[in-house]
Amino acid sequence: MEVDNVKKQIYEFIKTLIISVIIAFFITRIISPVVIYGESMVPTFYHGERYFVNKLAYVNKSPERNDIVVFTCDKYGNKYLIKRVIAVAGDVVAIKNNELYVNNKKLNEPYINGPMITPDIDEIVLKDDEIFVMGDNRNNSSDSRHFGVIMKDDIVGKLILKNTK
Repeated sequence: MEVDNVKKQIYEFIKTLIISVIIAFFITRIISPVVIYGESMVPTFYHGERYFVNKLAYVNKSPERNDIVVFTCDKYGNKYLIKRVIAVAGDVVAIKNNELYVNNKKLNEPYINGPMITPDIDEIVLKDDEIFVMGDNRNNSSDSRHFGVIMKDDIVGKLILKNTK
């Protein structure tokens, strides 16, 4: 009887270990938790909120305008940054008189936190795999206006948004 009990315990331990390894693999390779730090995405996201990043979102496709992406930037070391995609490869971005233009069209941006006050930026034509990102709190965001375009390879994944219903 005691040998059967030991076998059951060993079996349960191995089963728990295998399940734990699978879950750990899933969390580290496919999705990853992220915490919002700072105010650069207010009013869309607030400091301290928790979300997940879909690390496979851009394996076979490129980011699209308005996607919320998590990426790394050499200027900030290993820190993850979270910003909105404003323009993608082939787009032309410019800022004139505190207004954002993509492909010579002024963007309607109901998600931003108040009017943007920023220096003008001459037209930037995005090359293949380049993305222009900005925070929704334009007056309190370090983004492509400061560190330039980011490369698709620097993107960790797409933020998985909360269900707002």
